[in-house]
Order: sequence, then C-alpha cells, then structure tokens
Amino acid sequence: MLMNEKCYALICDAVGSMKLSRDEWELLDERLNLTKKVISAYFQTDLCSDVILSGGDGLEALFTNLNSCAEAFYLISSIMFPFKMRGGIGAGHVSKKTVNANTVDCPGAFFKARSALNATKEDEKTLYFYIDSFSDDTNYGGLINSSFSLLSLLTKHQREVFNLFCFLSPVSNSSRPSFLKPLLLQKFIDGGIENGLSNIDKQVYVKTINEIKKRELEMLECKYSFPPFMNVIVANLCSSSRQNISKAKKSGIFDIIKTMQVVSLDLISDYDHKNK
Repeated sequence: MLMNEKCYALICDAVGSMKLSRDEWELLDERLNLTKKVISAYFQTDLCSDVILSGGDGLEALFTNLNSCAEAFYLISSIMFPFKMRGGIGAGHVSKKTVNANTVDCPGAFFKARSALNATKEDEKTLYFYIDSFSDDTNYGGLINSSFSLLSLLTKHQREVFNLFCFLSPVSNSSRPSFLKPLLLQKFIDGGIENGLSNIDKQVYVKTINEIKKRELEMLECKYSFPPFMNVIVANLCSSSRQNISKAKKSGIFDIIKTMQVVSLDLISDYDHKNK
C-alpha cells in the first residue's frame, strides 16, 4: 500500500466468551480458524494484510474499502453462530509505504476500531463505526444493528437455515461470485461443525453447488431478497421439505433482513465512492 492511503480496520470478538465451558472454547477456536480461512479466501482482493486471530476469542482484519469491511462482518456473524459476535470498524491511513499493511503501519484505523468495539459493549450494539472524526453514521449503522436485532429474534433452527441461505447467496455489492468457495460448505459435510446442518450428503452438496453456478445470474438479479428457487435447494441440502424451509423463511422474515443488509451496503458503497 502507498503511504497515506486510506484503510479500514475490523476488530470483532465473541460475546460472553469468558463464561464458556472447555468444550465451548474448543468449538469457538475451531469456528475462528474456519472463519479466518473463509474471510481470507473470499475477500482476498480487498484485504490489506493477513486476517489474524486476536485475544483468543476474536479476529482482526484490514480492508481497502468500508463496504468489504462491513460485508465481512455479516459473513463472520453467520459462520460463528451460535456464538454472538460484536465488532468495531475504524478508518485510518497507512503511515508508511508497505507491501502488507498491519497494526503498526495503520495505528489510527486499529485504534478507532478498538474504540468502536468498546462502544458496542456500552451501547449494546452489534457493530459500531468510528470513521470521519470518530462519528457513528446513523444511516448504515442503524440499518446494520436493526438487522442484527431481527436476527436475534429467530429460533436456533431459523437462524441455521438463514445462515445456509447466506452461505449460498451472500450479501455482496462486488464482483465476487454469489456463492461462497466450497471451503465453507465442505466443512459442514465433514462434520467439523456441530450446528444441526452438518449431516449433508456429499452428492447432494456437489449437485447443489452446480445448480447454484448455473443459476448465478438469477441470484444476482434478485439482489434484495433470496430467490424463490433457493427454497428447494436449501431443503435438499439439509434433508428437509420445501414447505418447512418456506415456513422458516417466511416466519423468520429472511427477505426483510437481507433487504436491510443490502441497503446498508448500498449506503456504504456510496460512502466509498465519495471518499476514494
């Protein structure tokens, strides 16, 4: 990165981690390592440096734009479930010319992100922004936190199904594909994650990925909601009926939550364009 180039730091951690049992800590550690791999692969063109584990219960990352920083937190929250994540985002500038920026080269961004993370604990928010003179933007910040408030009302089963929809069709305002790299769902198949959806048949999984690739254009055109055909795909993937998945999707207001997430990223994308 060039000296004085703007960057955005994300710091997040798990809520209530100090109260976890030994088994829960092991699962948390597994999830964190998986999340690190997925975020590193999925956002590789937007990362300024390697994603790192921090404090035993969190992650830190530095991005070239605010949009990817916020989108990454959405994805992190889905992968880390049932652990509740909170995060802080801060803006700063690279202090010297460097190939891979880090905390030392971008102290301002990480200092503000840490301050923002501390603010979530005081204000009981999920994600806080400290950018442009340490101010939290109420437009996109409000939408993001409102979407997480709605997610907190879902049952465990509804949230698991919602996460599966998101893994197949992540919120995105970029040129990244509308489905995640196989790394994530493959982890479900291998049984490495115990969340009620780990017993996925490998042949069904392969068929699902191929089907998603064929219908990627339809998914991209359906920006503010999940495409109706995904009900059948998700049902097949987790050995459920289309009716059950449709019911979970409707009662959990999945499309409303996704709309709020996408609109928040639309606003952030506008911010990025104005602050290049």
